[in-house]
Amino acid sequence: MSAYSIDGHFDVALLPDLSGDNAFVVEYGDGTSVDVVVTGTTGGNGFGDPADTSIDGAASASITGDFNNDGFADLAIALSGEGYWSTGGGIRGGGSTLTFGDHSIDANGEGWVNLMWQSDSYIAGFQLHLEGAAVISMEDGLVEQYGWDMWQIGDDVVCWAGIGVSHIPPQNSPVHLLKLHITGADNMLSFEGVLFGDDNQSAIVVDSSHTLYEVEAAGNLLVLINDGFGGFLEPAQQIEIDSNPQSITLGDFNGDNAIDMAIACANSNTVSIVENLGLGDGQFNLAWSIATGSDPRGITVTHANDDDVIDLAVICGGDDTLQFLINELDGTFSDGGSVAVGEDPQSVQHGDDYNTLVVANSGENSVSLLQKAKGSSWNVETYEVGDNPTEVVVSDLNLDGYDDAVVANYVDGTVTVLLSDGNGFNSQATLPIGDLPSSIASGDFDDDGDFDIAMITGSGAEDRVINILRNDINLTDYEDLIFASAQELAAGENPLFLNSGDIDGDGVVDLITVSGLIDIPGFRGSETSMVSSRHWGESSPCTGDLDADGDVDVADLLTLIAAWGTCDGCPADFDGDNDVDVADLLTLIAAWGACP
Repeated sequence: MSAYSIDGHFDVALLPDLSGDNAFVVEYGDGTSVDVVVTGTTGGNGFGDPADTSIDGAASASITGDFNNDGFADLAIALSGEGYWSTGGGIRGGGSTLTFGDHSIDANGEGWVNLMWQSDSYIAGFQLHLEGAAVISMEDGLVEQYGWDMWQIGDDVVCWAGIGVSHIPPQNSPVHLLKLHITGADNMLSFEGVLFGDDNQSAIVVDSSHTLYEVEAAGNLLVLINDGFGGFLEPAQQIEIDSNPQSITLGDFNGDNAIDMAIACANSNTVSIVENLGLGDGQFNLAWSIATGSDPRGITVTHANDDDVIDLAVICGGDDTLQFLINELDGTFSDGGSVAVGEDPQSVQHGDDYNTLVVANSGENSVSLLQKAKGSSWNVETYEVGDNPTEVVVSDLNLDGYDDAVVANYVDGTVTVLLSDGNGFNSQATLPIGDLPSSIASGDFDDDGDFDIAMITGSGAEDRVINILRNDINLTDYEDLIFASAQELAAGENPLFLNSGDIDGDGVVDLITVSGLIDIPGFRGSETSMVSSRHWGESSPCTGDLDADGDVDVADLLTLIAAWGTCDGCPADFDGDNDVDVADLLTLIAAWGACP
C-alpha cells in the first residue's frame, strides 16, 4: 500500500491488488492521516453473454448514440480504407543491404517489424529512423564473433560491425535478423536509413527511405440501427468518408434535434461531416469535408465561442495543437484558431458543459486541461500522468459536480485518475489495470448510481480483453472514491474498440465492443469485425451469487452487508420486501459455496 500527498490537503491511498478480492481506494485525508477501505467485488449481478453481429471491414473507430430518437443506443463504426504493405523492399548500397520482412501491427498501432541486414564490407553499419511510430525495444540475431553491436538513440536504431580480417566472402555473408517492437503506428509507417560501409577500402554512405505501409483509399462509415431487441437492423447504411478515419464525435450541428456525426480523417487532413436526415429512421446524408490542420486524430464537441452553438475541437497531431472549428449552422464550419497542447496529442474529451476539454499527450506523458475563459480564449494547464497516455474519458467519478478524468497509460499498464475541484485537477492516483490499456468507456454499468470505467487491455492482438473498474463510492457514504478489483470480460474475442449505451432499453448502460475476428497483419483491425453487446444482470448462476462468479462467498456477503437496510429493487433483496435484512442474509448463507 502506498500513500501519496498530492497538494498538502488531499491524499490518495491505493491497495493495488488486481488478483484478489481487494479494491483501489482514493481517500480524502486532512494531510496528516489516511484511512483505507478494503472490499470485495461489489454490486449486483455480472455481465451476461454477448450478443454478436458480424460486419465486413477493418474498424478504425466507433461510437454509440440514439440516431433515430427511439430510446435505444445505435452504433456507428468507421472503416479504414484499403492500404498496402510493402515487403521485401528496402535500402541498398555501400556494400550493405537492409530489407524488410515479416510484420504484425495490431489495431492500436502496437506490434513488430522484422529487418534483415547483410553486408559485404569489412566495416559496415546503419542508422535507421522510424517515421510514424516509436521503437519500444529490439531483439537481434547478430553474430557476436564478428563484432556486431546495436543500440538505440531516441527513436533511432544504430548498428555497427567491425569484421576486420575475419571478413566473410560476399557470397557467404550471413543475414542478420533484427526485430523492432514498435508502438504508435498510424496511417503510414516508413523508415529513413543511412547505410555506411568500407567497400574495397572506400567509404560509401547511402541515404534512402522506404515506406512499409500507407493507407490511400477513402474510408467508410457504417451506421447500425438498434432493432429494439438488443440487436441491429439489416442492412446497415454505409457512407463514404475521407481517408483513414481516426475518431468520431456526435452533435446536433444544424439545430434539427437529430444527432449528426463528425469524423477526424488523418490522411486527408479533414473532418467528414455526416448529417442526420432527421426522418426518425436514423438515415444519414452523404458526407462533406472540412479542412483541418495536419494529422487530425481526435475530435469532440465543445463551445468554442460564446454563442452556445455546438462547435468542434480537433487534435492536430502534426502540429501538437487543438484546433477549433466554428459551427456556422448552415452546414459549414470556419477556422476558430488553435491552442497549443502537449507533444504528440492522441485523444480529446469534453466535460458535461462543453467548456472543459482534456487532451492526452502521449509524447510527454501528460494531459492538457483546457477550461473556457472569455470569448474564444482558453486557459490551459498541464498535469503529469503515466507512460504514453493515449486515451482519456471524462466523468464525475466522485459525484461532486465536477468533471474528473481517467487516462489510459499505454506503456506502463496503468490508469491515472484525476479528480477536479472545479478549478483544476487537485488530486490524482495511478492504478494498475493490465498490459497496454487502450479504448476507454464510462457508464453506470452496475446500475448503482455512479460512473464505472471499462477499458481494453492485453499484451497483444490475440489476447486483448475488457477490464471493468467498478466505482463503489456508495459503500463509503459518497465520501471516498473506491474501485472494486478489476473484472475481466471478452477473453478470446480480441476487442478493439469499446463503447457504452443502453442497447436493450432497460435503462441500464451496456457495453458494446467492436472486435477483430481474423488476426492478420495490418492497422486498425482485421478484414472482418464483430460487434458485441453485454448487458448487466443476466448471468448470476444462483441465488446469493451477487457478483456472478459461480460461488456464493465472502465477496457476496460484503455486497449484502453494504446494502443493508431499506433498498428498493437492489439485487441483495432476495425476498423482494424492499429491505436487505436478516431474511436475505439467511438466504445467502443457505446458498453458500459453489453454485449448482
